[in-house]
Amino acid sequence: MTMQNRQVPSTMRMLITGATGFIGSRLAMHARRAGIDVLATGREYVLQPPEVCARVRQQYEQDFFPGRYEWPAFLRYLDRSEPDYAS
Repeated sequence: MTMQNRQVPSTMRMLITGATGFIGSRLAMHARRAGIDVLATGREYVLQPPEVCARVRQQYEQDFFPGRYEWPAFLRYLDRSEPDYAS
């Protein structure tokens, strides 16, 4: 599914490190699943006003920029679930 989406290659070029690449791919996967789940309900898809989206984005980039919390958490998860991943 990822390779069929034409926007993914341009998005992947924007990802700089392995951490942000992994996190960005994971977030994109969750966004696609959420979109499919919403469309599967058969109800009208309601978008938030642009002002709300801009404010949420500002808060995310200011307080939780990509990789700040996610990457260390994923490494801790790997340490617990796959302790030999680093070898």
